[in-house]
Amino acid sequence: MNTSNNDHVKHLLVSLLEKPQDVEISDNILQDVYLYLMNKTFLKDEVHWFCDKADTTTLEAATFLIRLFAYDSEEVKRWKERLHKCVTSCVPCVHGLEQKKIASRQT
Repeated sequence: MNTSNNDHVKHLLVSLLEKPQDVEISDNILQDVYLYLMNKTFLKDEVHWFCDKADTTTLEAATFLIRLFAYDSEEVKRWKERLHKCVTSCVPCVHGLEQKKIASRQT
């Protein structure tokens, strides 16, 4: 993952957290965060989005994309498959996801 992409997504997520959108998030923002998360790689083809193996930007991107449960598209299906891989192979990610679901209701 290149550093400039990481910095770009990190900046997007920080700005959204500081100034929440009252309207729908633009497709460009969703796409940037989605592509960042979906292209994130770990050793042995593992997926860790919500545990201590994930860096801060990955954790925040994954939390932001919880909203994808409300959508239906081929990209969302791929995201759900990756999320399924994450939570079926890492117990701390399951715990982290559940914590983030609750916490993200307020942001």
